[in-house]
Amino acid sequence: MNKYNYWIALSEAPGIGIASMKEIYKSLLSTGLSIQDIMELNESEIEDEFSFSKRTVQGILKGQQLLEKTEDVYQQILTAGIEPVLFFEENYPEQLKNSNSINTPPLLYCFGNKRNLQLPLITVMSGAEISSTADTIAYHTGKILAEHCICAGTGLNRGAGTLFASGTLENRGELLAIIPCGLLTFNMSDNLKEIFDPDTCTIVSPFFPKEEISKHNAIYRNELLSELSDAIYIIEMKKDDPVITPTVKHISKISTPLYATHYSEYPEEASGNQNLFENYGALPIRGKKVGNIIQPNLDAIMAHAKFSKKTKEAN
Repeated sequence: MNKYNYWIALSEAPGIGIASMKEIYKSLLSTGLSIQDIMELNESEIEDEFSFSKRTVQGILKGQQLLEKTEDVYQQILTAGIEPVLFFEENYPEQLKNSNSINTPPLLYCFGNKRNLQLPLITVMSGAEISSTADTIAYHTGKILAEHCICAGTGLNRGAGTLFASGTLENRGELLAIIPCGLLTFNMSDNLKEIFDPDTCTIVSPFFPKEEISKHNAIYRNELLSELSDAIYIIEMKKDDPVITPTVKHISKISTPLYATHYSEYPEEASGNQNLFENYGALPIRGKKVGNIIQPNLDAIMAHAKFSKKTKEAN
């Protein structure tokens, strides 16, 4: 049985979170044991060998009971070309490695080029309902980021998310998409299937491969994108949007630079944009004329990627 299956089973066990996973990993390093060794011990053997809390011990035992179920799922993700990235591995994002949040995912499931997890990232978000102007903005934002060789982050939500991804991929850009469900339940749109390139794109899920989409998962997806991004651009949001509103509060809490579309007259779909400027310190993105087309002026937000700490580390 592969080591990943043991860690997947452990991550799904009740009572086991990122703190417990880190404690277990640290103990394995100090004792020279493997994850397979600990998952084959009984309760008394675990207690004799390690100084884990009762809750962690019980979590390990519950993880052992999940091994058969997770082995079946692990074989499915291998067949689908999905790779897990554990919290202590090289490709796991540094921002998450350094996070003290109890909500940090212990592993990420990836389809495509895992290298994108290490790149400077500008992420675009928007509400589920967007104006026709936002359609154009989303596509051209993806196109411009691709032309400037900046990795584009998205939640692949309907509307702005898919248009933004199309603008990126049609112009051979790099894309990092985090989805609000398991990769085995994810259905890529036909349009994106035609242009998806696993060498330049990464689709990531922090959820168990068979987990279904939910509002809670969408909020968590956005918070994770916020943690990984050098800056966030919210194209449009309605007042009290049930997913974007808690996301904005999280962005403010972690101080990720925030931008939003500035309109002379705000459409209903962007009725919450002014609140971003007034209460969350969002910086405005306005249009500029390029030929006969009005495109978003992304110079300021792109600077966050160009001068990103991740860029310096890569060099």
